[in-house]
Amino acid sequence: MAELSVMAEAGEVSAATGRRQRASREQRRQQTLRDIAAFRERMQRLADSLVMWLEGSGVSITLREMTPVSTAGAYTIPGIVLQRGRNWAGFTPQALYSVKDGIQLKGEVCLTVDNPRRRPRTEKYMLCMPGHLLSTADWAIHSAGCRPGKGKELTRELLLAAVAPLLGDPACGDTPYSG
Repeated sequence: MAELSVMAEAGEVSAATGRRQRASREQRRQQTLRDIAAFRERMQRLADSLVMWLEGSGVSITLREMTPVSTAGAYTIPGIVLQRGRNWAGFTPQALYSVKDGIQLKGEVCLTVDNPRRRPRTEKYMLCMPGHLLSTADWAIHSAGCRPGKGKELTRELLLAAVAPLLGDPACGDTPYSG
């Protein structure tokens, strides 16, 4: 009889643990859905900012729904392509969550800028959504080879510096847009 009582108690504990695990799994799923929505919203705001920041520069801005590699098709995030003549730059969503150099990132985006006057021809930057609640910035940016912790808040000036090859003369890429 004592064995049955112990087994019943163990079953109750296991059922309670299962309910907690299901609740925790549901909470993680809900948080992931909120993070996906925030990622999508920030990419849309970035596109809106680009329209304002690049007004009058002759750059066309195109949004394309893209599937980040890490999702296996689970959701899409808007990607952004900038083009002026033969010059281009692209903001490609990489992952909702990732870890780089021991730093957990959320909303990782690769900015690739074509620079025909450079070898290698493309320059890469990483953007990610700042993770702390005190940050008012939508994005932090750093060169692809640098540690994410060394990133800076993405501003109009930093963006224009990153895409300067795009803003030069479309034929030769040598006169940056001053706007």
